[in-house]
Order: sequence, then structure tokens, then C-alpha cells
Amino acid sequence: MDIVVLGAVLVAAGMAVVVAEAHASTGGVLGLVGVLVAVLGIGLTMAGAGVALLVAVPVAALLALAGAAAALAVANEVRIARRQQVRTGPEALIGRPATVRTWSYREGQVAAEGSLWQARLAYGWRDPRPVPGETVVIAELDGLTFSVRRPYPSEEVSVWTPSSLSS
Repeated sequence: MDIVVLGAVLVAAGMAVVVAEAHASTGGVLGLVGVLVAVLGIGLTMAGAGVALLVAVPVAALLALAGAAAALAVANEVRIARRQQVRTGPEALIGRPATVRTWSYREGQVAAEGSLWQARLAYGWRDPRPVPGETVVIAELDGLTFSVRRPYPSEEVSVWTPSSLSS
């Protein structure tokens, strides 16, 4: 097999492994391997095309360093992202206030962030049951049903109402 063809195959295989990293995040391992295989393919292609080793080896080494640095930077960003709290979806509503819309015994409906959600009483809820218009706090999420609890005194939000002094 011609060395240039082998180099081209290695470049294609390396790029395929880099693409696989994008779809099955391995923390940069596949990306690093893919970059190194692609750089090896570039080096072989250059050597097979007649480029002097004095040029091919430093170019391949620089490409390997640049690719490895990029793969490690991406791996670091993935590591950081995995540690961050969820900011979207129903999970982001845990700990946020909700307003009771309807309630019957242990289940009801609450409004939170502009949407209606099914809800049930959190463990330890004491009577009386929530009434429509009451503010509760979302304690946990089970599927798409929230468990709600009463707000703690530190979570009570004071509501400003206009008075004759403010006009």
C-alpha cells in the first residue's frame, strides 16, 4: 500500500474518532486519540509525498501539540459543565415559589414560571391543606409532578402595596 494512501486513511480515521468524541463525550480521550492519529496520517502523507523529514516531523509535532491542547481544553470545559447546576427545565424550578391554582386532598395544580404543573404535598406537610392563591415552594420533582412545601420564614416575600404616602 502506498504511504500517501495510508496517511490519508489515518487522517480520515482520526477525524472520524474526533467526530465520535463529539457524540459520545469521553472527557476528551477519543478526541485526543483522534487528533494524534490524524497528525500521524498528515506526517505520513507529507513524508510519502516527498517532503523532507526535516520539515514533516516539526509540522506534525506542532499539529499534534495544537490538537492535544484543543482536546484538553474541550475536556476541561466538559468537566466544568458536568459540575454545574441545572439551569433549565423542570429541575431548575426546585426551591422556587409556586402559586396554588386548585387543590383536592393531597394533590393539585400549581403555577410556576408561567406554567401549570401537577403537584402533591411534600413529606411532612401539616394541615391545613393548601388553598388556591397560596404560595408554596417546590421541594422536589418526580417525573413531571412537583412535591410542594410551605415556605420557610426566611423565604417569605414581602409584597409592596401602594399607600397614600407613595402617591
